[in-house]
Amino acid sequence: FASWISYLHFTEANVFKLSIPKQKVIAIFEWFFDHFPFCFAYWIKLTKLVEKMTINSENSLNSEVLEVYRKALSIEHCRYSPELWLSYCNYLKQFSIAEELQIVSENYQEAVETVGFHPHSYGLWKSYIDFKIERKAPISNIINIYERALTQSLVELPKLMDDLRLFLIQENIGLADIFTTFQKSLTEVSRRSNFESKITRHFYHVKPIDIKQLSAWRSLLDYEESVLPF
Repeated sequence: FASWISYLHFTEANVFKLSIPKQKVIAIFEWFFDHFPFCFAYWIKLTKLVEKMTINSENSLNSEVLEVYRKALSIEHCRYSPELWLSYCNYLKQFSIAEELQIVSENYQEAVETVGFHPHSYGLWKSYIDFKIERKAPISNIINIYERALTQSLVELPKLMDDLRLFLIQENIGLADIFTTFQKSLTEVSRRSNFESKITRHFYHVKPIDIKQLSAWRSLLDYEESVLPF
């Protein structure tokens, strides 16, 4: 694994200096993914490299970049990475033309339905909300997204609530029942934090976790089973 990572870092650092062809770069990363397909951060690295190596005079979506994202999101484990979804949606948002904005919105919707429950998905929810605000979506739609996000046990839930407070003040709207939803979710976050704070690695790595971390994961899963309805 370490040798592969060194090879990828060398490729990334020298792609322009050595004039490595784009298809060769893609092939190198795909060889790596044949062995380690769950490394979502390297899928993101590949999309950035392909984007840099592509002349985009029209400032539009690139089919090769989209293909890399779609391959990554088709892998079961990667599909549940909020970081990968955030990178994908931000790319769509950055380069989509007006006629494609509905597609961007639909992808954000799919993203939050897929990984919006993830404790570290605040960035994804915030990006979705910012997209709606930038596109001047109806205020009721924006508040609805906030309300959905506030039902999740997000680590950065207080930050999301602060975002909502500022938005409501700007729009001269009261909090109403939203604060109750926030308090309920915050209580759950507090309960989960007793277990999640002991987990130091939330991402895939080829190196096995140690006994202490395995015990922490078992405790979290036992808690999840105790609160989920069956």
